[in-house]
Amino acid sequence: MSILFFTLIGASGLIAHWCKRWLREQTTASLLDYYLKYNRRATAATAITFSGALFGFLSSSPELTPVTAYAVFLTGYGIDSAINAE
Repeated sequence: MSILFFTLIGASGLIAHWCKRWLREQTTASLLDYYLKYNRRATAATAITFSGALFGFLSSSPELTPVTAYAVFLTGYGIDSAINAE
């Protein structure tokens, strides 16, 4: 069950990066267009990198605490920020 929560928290980090770009007018694309239409390769690279990072993190059997949730959120945000920099 914690795998699902950590995945959702990390995905919210990815979405937060899109929100930041949209608010700064760095993109005018909707969320789905941004990830699925215009940035397909970057989205695939982001998904693979995030999956690997999450697998490594979950292999240590972490508990769901605010600190671990924040770490996973920042991991999602940071990976998307690095790969989808354009």
